[in-house]
Amino acid sequence: MLLNCAWGGGDCPELGLNKSIVGVDKWGIVLYSSRMEDPIGNLRRSGYIQSMITGDLDDKTQDEIAVIFGVTPQTIYTWKKCADWPMIKAERRKLYAHQILKIDSAMLRAAEKGDTAAAKIMYERFDGWVPTTAIKNIEEKSDEALIQRAAEIKLQLLANAGDGPDIGGAG
Repeated sequence: MLLNCAWGGGDCPELGLNKSIVGVDKWGIVLYSSRMEDPIGNLRRSGYIQSMITGDLDDKTQDEIAVIFGVTPQTIYTWKKCADWPMIKAERRKLYAHQILKIDSAMLRAAEKGDTAAAKIMYERFDGWVPTTAIKNIEEKSDEALIQRAAEIKLQLLANAGDGPDIGGAG
């Protein structure tokens, strides 16, 4: 069974790829090439994609990666350009799913203990909450206008909260 192609569907003029299937590597990555006489190149590309999935070379420069695979830095650039990044990211997430669950659990425990930074991260991660900020020039307004606007905001917040009780010290 052929799995997802690591080369964006097989078409990549820079690699001379035109959907002629050469084979499937040991990780299930479909190998495409118009140059069937280059099995070593296919193995090198396959190894490169696998290292992108596992993150083994994340700390390496493009030049260092080229030396590891015995190719030029331009070849690494071409491989990156032609890679199927959604597939690579999906496979990488599968590898780290267990660790992510542990991190989420630890972050939730910290938030439950009152760690406000952890709570903020949890809201951002699970609820899509993003803090909003604004810069207002309050020097142009009188004290009365600021007090009036604060009262309007307070009424608006109470209406949105279901007319909950006014909590002392909040206003």
